[in-house]
Amino acid sequence: MKLTRAQLRKRMRWTPARLTELLADGLPWHREGKGKSFFADEIVPWLVNAGLAKPRDETPRPPAGSQVDPDDCTIATTKSDAAQLLGVTTRTVSDWQAYADFPGRPGRKGRRDAYYPIEAIQAWRENTFAKAEDGNDTPELVRARAEQLAESTRGRRLKNDALEGKLLPADLVERSAAELTGRIRTRLEAIPDETEMMFPVDLRLDIKTELENKIYAILLEMSQWTPPGLDYATQEETAGAR
Repeated sequence: MKLTRAQLRKRMRWTPARLTELLADGLPWHREGKGKSFFADEIVPWLVNAGLAKPRDETPRPPAGSQVDPDDCTIATTKSDAAQLLGVTTRTVSDWQAYADFPGRPGRKGRRDAYYPIEAIQAWRENTFAKAEDGNDTPELVRARAEQLAESTRGRRLKNDALEGKLLPADLVERSAAELTGRIRTRLEAIPDETEMMFPVDLRLDIKTELENKIYAILLEMSQWTPPGLDYATQEETAGAR
């Protein structure tokens, strides 16, 4: 649910000064023209994490009509386990989570604290996609809507991560990496000259030449390295420019 500044203050019974204080503390918001907008599904978790609200009972209830008691369900505690038990991919489980009535919730990264009641999810899947087949919405349209919602949520999270300083601009990372590799190159190229006097005169030239060849091979290998994923992004950009 999207709220304006006035709607949020009225809903939460905050004074203008209190809202300003919370915004300074990192309350998530989004630019809406010249003003700010807020999403309830972001505000509540933030307040809970900040210790300003008590968490609600997050045990998902099965959708109406499913008649599945969560206490009787097989509970998967990771997305991969849930996907395996449901016979789908983890991407499909992620897409389903975009639905407001999906009877499960993801866990924290690296923890086995997710909650996926398998039988309730199976009943939810049958109800949700049976409705699509009986009505005007095709499964493809339902899937497209889920993907659109998931992408919108991802965009809001990325924006909040950027505002909180969790993400760095790509050009800054590239400049820093270029500066570091430049320093490494300079130091490596200086090694033969700095160490040649350490070797016997009759072997000095041969050792120096061998060092230069080894360092050149290392630098050549470094110059041909590409960060993972950059090849794909470059290909996409090239294809789009054609």
